[in-house]
Amino acid sequence: MEIERQFPKLIIVGYHHCAFELTDTLIAENVRRSDADIVFVSLNGNEQEQWIANTSASRKKGLFIGVGERFDILAGKMKRVLDQWVKLNLDWLYRMLARPSCIKHAGKGVSIPAKIILGKV
Repeated sequence: MEIERQFPKLIIVGYHHCAFELTDTLIAENVRRSDADIVFVSLNGNEQEQWIANTSASRKKGLFIGVGERFDILAGKMKRVLDQWVKLNLDWLYRMLARPSCIKHAGKGVSIPAKIILGKV
């Protein structure tokens, strides 16, 4: 993996692709059994926060960190949002334009900006 090349001292005890149902208890059980000190979670939209809340409650230790698209950026599959877009608080729009498939996962997070753009606020 690219991350292992960039951080050779990092010990990865497991990983899973994000194509799963949030109610899938097998993945949460694998995380619990791994006894990981840090769990990085990269899911679409609000799913990331929901999964962290549900899974971390059953753990006695460990830090859960939602990383959004950071793994895609590290892997070179996605470019980082340009600083100009971030300064204008339009990083969400940049992502939508760069990856239109993200629109269906945007959920409530895009509803207010969309209403502003469409003049409905």
